[in-house]
Amino acid sequence: MAKRRRWAAVAGGAAVVAVVGLLVAANGETGAGAKRDLAGTALEMSDGSQASLGDYRGRPLVVNLFASYCPEGAVEMQALEEAHEQLGDQVAFLGVNVQDTPEGRQSMLDATGITYDVAVDETGDVFTALGAVTMPSTVFIDADGRVADVHGGALPPEALQAGIDELVGS
Repeated sequence: MAKRRRWAAVAGGAAVVAVVGLLVAANGETGAGAKRDLAGTALEMSDGSQASLGDYRGRPLVVNLFASYCPEGAVEMQALEEAHEQLGDQVAFLGVNVQDTPEGRQSMLDATGITYDVAVDETGDVFTALGAVTMPSTVFIDADGRVADVHGGALPPEALQAGIDELVGS
């Protein structure tokens, strides 16, 4: 009986290792800090035009995933807008409204007054592709189009600055 339990434990552990290995291989990642290239990730912009994350390649990009059902994101969006105004073209900023209503999205945009680009993620596919797990989230993408860091939850201004400094090499 003890031999069977030991064998079952070994077989179960091997199965877990195999599944994790398949997931890592499917994602093309080799560790927690692995950078993923998301240049082909399609975006529907809030004005109805089409774009991709690859359109931002060549300079660092800060992506903020937000929704009206997550009101703590409004304060964060205002801090992002201030950083956007200060940095000009040095760093790109993109808001992604995740699985929200058009009215909710517009309410957040009106309340925050952001001027950086905004995309609409009705399905949650962009949210998933960026590796986010909670709302709001902020994703730092390097100039080569690879995710450098994902921060879940509201991002304090000092953490935003640290993330931007890391991207621009300050």
